[in-house]
Amino acid sequence: MKRYLTLIFLLTINFAIAQQYERSTVPAGLQNTTRLTAADAAILNSIEEVELPAHYLGKALPDSLDNSIHSWLRPIFTQDGMSCMQSTSIAYNFTYEINRLRGIPSDISDNQYPTHFAWNFFNGGNGWFGVNYLFTMDVLKYHGTPNITDYGGFHYGGRERWMSGYDEWYNAMNNRISGIRKIYVGDEEGLLTLKHWLNDHLDGSATGGVASFIACSPWDYVNLPSGTPNAGKYVMTAWRPEASHGMTIVGYNDLIRYDYNNDGQYTNDVDLNGDGILDMRDWEIGALKFVNSYGEYWANNGFCFMMYKTLADDIEQGGIWANTVHVLDVKEQHDTRLTYKISLEHGCRKMIRVRTGISSNPESNIPEYIQSYTIMNFQADCHYMQGNDTTPDHKTIEFGLDVTPLLLHIEPGEVCKFFLIVDENDPQNYSDGQVKDFSIMDYANGVVEIPCGQQNVPLTDNGTTMLSIIYDPDFEDVEIITEGLPVYEPGQAVEVQLAASGGQLPYTWHLDKNYRMNLNSAEFPMIEENLLIENSFVDSLAVQELEFSFPFYGNNFDTVIVSSSGYLYFDENFFFWSYIVDMAYFLKNSRVVAPFLSTEMMMSEQYSHGLWYEGDENSATFRWKTGYSAQLEESDFNFAVKLFPNGNIEFFYGNMKTVETNKWITGIADGDFVNYSLPELPEPSYIQSGTHLEFISGYLPDSVTLSREGELTVFETSEAVNTDIKVIVTDNTLLQAKKTFQLTDGLEYNIQVQGNEGNTITNGQLTYMNLLVKNRGTETLQDIGFKLSCNHEMVTISDFQQLIESLQPNESIEVSRAFICKTNDFISDGQHIAFDLEATALQKTYQRAFYMKISAADIGMYELTVQNATGILEPGETADLQIRLINNGSIKSVNVRAGLIPDDPGITVNSSQPINFGTILPGNTATAEFNITSDYSFTYGSGTGFTLEVVDE
Repeated sequence: MKRYLTLIFLLTINFAIAQQYERSTVPAGLQNTTRLTAADAAILNSIEEVELPAHYLGKALPDSLDNSIHSWLRPIFTQDGMSCMQSTSIAYNFTYEINRLRGIPSDISDNQYPTHFAWNFFNGGNGWFGVNYLFTMDVLKYHGTPNITDYGGFHYGGRERWMSGYDEWYNAMNNRISGIRKIYVGDEEGLLTLKHWLNDHLDGSATGGVASFIACSPWDYVNLPSGTPNAGKYVMTAWRPEASHGMTIVGYNDLIRYDYNNDGQYTNDVDLNGDGILDMRDWEIGALKFVNSYGEYWANNGFCFMMYKTLADDIEQGGIWANTVHVLDVKEQHDTRLTYKISLEHGCRKMIRVRTGISSNPESNIPEYIQSYTIMNFQADCHYMQGNDTTPDHKTIEFGLDVTPLLLHIEPGEVCKFFLIVDENDPQNYSDGQVKDFSIMDYANGVVEIPCGQQNVPLTDNGTTMLSIIYDPDFEDVEIITEGLPVYEPGQAVEVQLAASGGQLPYTWHLDKNYRMNLNSAEFPMIEENLLIENSFVDSLAVQELEFSFPFYGNNFDTVIVSSSGYLYFDENFFFWSYIVDMAYFLKNSRVVAPFLSTEMMMSEQYSHGLWYEGDENSATFRWKTGYSAQLEESDFNFAVKLFPNGNIEFFYGNMKTVETNKWITGIADGDFVNYSLPELPEPSYIQSGTHLEFISGYLPDSVTLSREGELTVFETSEAVNTDIKVIVTDNTLLQAKKTFQLTDGLEYNIQVQGNEGNTITNGQLTYMNLLVKNRGTETLQDIGFKLSCNHEMVTISDFQQLIESLQPNESIEVSRAFICKTNDFISDGQHIAFDLEATALQKTYQRAFYMKISAADIGMYELTVQNATGILEPGETADLQIRLINNGSIKSVNVRAGLIPDDPGITVNSSQPINFGTILPGNTATAEFNITSDYSFTYGSGTGFTLEVVDE
């Protein structure tokens, strides 16, 4: 078999001019404020809500409760800079909760936790910016936090410092949360939920917890009236309308009172605000106790009361932000299984990103799966890796990453390849760097260190450096042991308690609603039918009704809201964060379709900019033409998105031009941190015109929910539905397992690629598919007909029909080589091909979709150089042109040969062609040389093109 690849490239004969880029010291999109807006409300309110258990509705509570008396609340302190959000969430809340579980006091540094370890990754690098809960709570979930002893002090090293030392990072990994949740406290039920949390953690414990909240800085406190409980103590009766400060609730008192209307009485049944409704906004009795981070001389020795009324009032009328408090689910112990130990040197950490990856094929040099992180992610200004630029040793940082989640992608004891990936974004060659050391640390049985065979590896300039270790970790796998779902009856709910084994309790469950994704090429849709937005200097919006119901992650929408900033959304409460420090993290927490989301763009009719729509009952297309607001002359972005009634989504890219790149992101997400697709695209100027992304949706029943405890509820009204429900379970160490259940009313069927458990298809080859059928109903099925089809133009199905004459209840049949198909040589690696298998039985017609992933070699240009003293081919010169090819595909490319064809007759190829590059394994490179001569028709500084025709077997 032969495959042909044409690589067209330009070789400059004499010299090339390097493009210059400007650098920005302060990250774009950041503001020098900690103020939270409605944008933050939308984001933080996507967090899971704490529900009051039914049996708690009549449960008695004491009149007052004060958890500050417990030794788990750390001593009062004064925050450093704008770290109030970390003061409440880490120094007070997390410290209290984890020490409560461990039964240890919080008055010694071994049991206290610093604000700056997490804050310094996101504060802009110099401490100029406040950071909301979510970013630092992500650090506590996936990386943990050191105690103050390991950190060196509460604020040790200031606001620039990143901690160095693997042992300290490993210790930090054992201090974690499993999540953050919210309690809406704007009504009596919410207040009751909070009080029970404070009393017994809503689980019957002997003691309760604390909660964080956001409001204005509390300087407007007043004294409680004489003759009332706690008379003379300070209380907040209202907050200024500004969400700028984080604090921690530690107790409540139902007897505290304040006379809001000065009638000489303390009531909860008088309409204080005159709205004709009696609710908590009219209460004069009851208050919470909170602790602040302004030192022990503030208010009541660092504490203060706040009236219940302020929980329910709108923020403009004196209430707290979003009428919401946040609580932490803390782990008493986290046993980290597998880590990376890394020593990395660079002079500008803002230019560095660290990722990890894994491949089940130890011969591959390309990861099958890549894990990204919110830290070490092109952030924290242009300082040395540790901060403090006056000390050269601070260019090097030693740290650890928990890579246990990578084990999801391999089997226990399987020999595989682990990757360390370091990306450098340094177009001006500001600083060099290197990976000094890299090891795997396995804690399954004691401690085993597996060092990488390479040390002091220079970072690829303005590119990606990958180091790898081949290893076979042995671990106790997590397994979902529920065998299947009951047969459903239309209109009746299916309820199943899912179960798992292995790993470490507790388990957390999620639905897997992720889309499949294809990257290929397609013609750009130059629609011009309806102009929605022509001029936009801010994030302008347009509402567009669709002519069909669009399913998106299990929800259906008839209307979308489209933004000039390059995205679509469906929920009215979607807003940008007031300070976005990580675009990927932001997108994962938003229900959004974003072909090219950036807050730095604007539209002007002067540049023929605009946002257009065209649609009917079959599809809806939106097209943008826009540019960066600071570079309207130099930038030009053309992109589009297309929605389909089956839930599929397509992104298109035309001309994409810019001088300097600002913050941007592309992808789709459900806003739950679990279901999202973020494609890896190059910087905007390098996105080729015609680039096309497909997001392929799967069918979901009318209603499907899965609680974090594993309670699955499915409701379907239609007959003859046969579809997949995919679930994910995560254990206490972040090890995961996935399983796909088939929902059916009786007939269950699958297809399996023969000899391939992964159901992948090699392009250019015949593929044989087995048919697996089971009758889960109570009736015998007669004359079951199957018909396989595929709409992909590069797929041909030769045998596409099967008939099973009879199938008894609970009987299973496997038909070997039931279907045969062949794919074209030119289907690219990683594409997902959709097959539809129709079945007819008992006068019902079932439709079931299957997705096969293409395996292919993918040969590309890696490097080319002129082999002479100058690296430049001059007119009249003969020299060797060295070409280095790389296989970016998932299978090896056998017997690679290439022929070089000049575009200009002034170039002669002297070598005998084709030249053999040999067999190239996935991720590997191969080099060959072509001897060429240029004549004197070329002028100095000119260039010429070549075509490289590549053939393999």
